[in-house]
Formats: sequence, structure tokens, C-alpha cells
Amino acid sequence: MDVMELGAIGELVGGVAVIATLIYLAIQVRHTAESNLASTQFGIQTEFNRLHEMLLSNPEILAVLDKAESGGELDAVEQRQFYHFAFRLVNQWISVQVAYDHGSIDRPFFLHMKEDVKTCCERWPGLESELRTIHDGYSIRPELFDWLYARWGWDRSGAMGRAQA
Repeated sequence: MDVMELGAIGELVGGVAVIATLIYLAIQVRHTAESNLASTQFGIQTEFNRLHEMLLSNPEILAVLDKAESGGELDAVEQRQFYHFAFRLVNQWISVQVAYDHGSIDRPFFLHMKEDVKTCCERWPGLESELRTIHDGYSIRPELFDWLYARWGWDRSGAMGRAQA
């Protein structure tokens, strides 16, 4: 075997090594993306669990939510507590939207969270007005709130996104 033949074999081996490396890297990238997806979804669930733990450990807040759920009139302190509960939900839901927009959570999980917005508003009738107050301060109009936008006569096209009558 002369030098030319050895060089050809070396090039062939090198080409196979490059292809094997690219396949390995593609598998690793896919695995990392799947891990990031699972980690983000776990983090979001953890934040919702923290909210539930806070509620369960605070009977006063639970009483406010029960009162709001039954349509009872909230006094000034209860109204503030309810507002901050709503603000916490909005921030968590906005985090869900951002994670979805950046591909960090999958569509089924996002749709589950989107349904959560509707469920919470139906459960606590006063929540919708609090969400509108809070949401008016945001310049973004996330898809997560589509159900609310339809009820408010809004779309997501502009800064305030108000639909034209």
C-alpha cells in the first residue's frame, strides 16, 4: 500500500468519524431539549404548587377565596388580598406564556394552562375584573388570555388590543 492509498483510507475513516460525531451531537441536542422542556414544565408546576401550599397554610386567604367564590361582598382588606392573589396568578400565567413563546413548554401543557385561566375566572367571579385591572398595565396580550379577550371584546393585535365595534 502506498501513501496515496493510505491517505484515501484516512479520508474515509475521517468522514465516517465526522458523520458519527454529528449523529451523536444531534442525539445529545435532542435529549437536552427534552430535558429542558420537562424541567420548565416541572418548574411551572412547582410554582403553582407553592401557591396552593400558601393558600392551604393561610385560612384567612382561603376564607377570602371562599367568599369570592360564593359571590360575597369583600371588605377593603379582603379586596386587597384578592387583588394580590389575582396578581400572583397573572404573573404565573405570563410566565407560562413566555415559556411557551420560547419553546420551553409544549402545546398540550400550554393548553392546559390556558384552560386554567378560564376555570379560575369561572370559579371566582370577581377574579375577572381584578385580572382586567392588572392586565391593563401590561403592554402584551398573550394567547393564554384569549378566553378573557373574547369576553372583553379585545383582540391581540395592538398595544391595548381593543377590538373595534
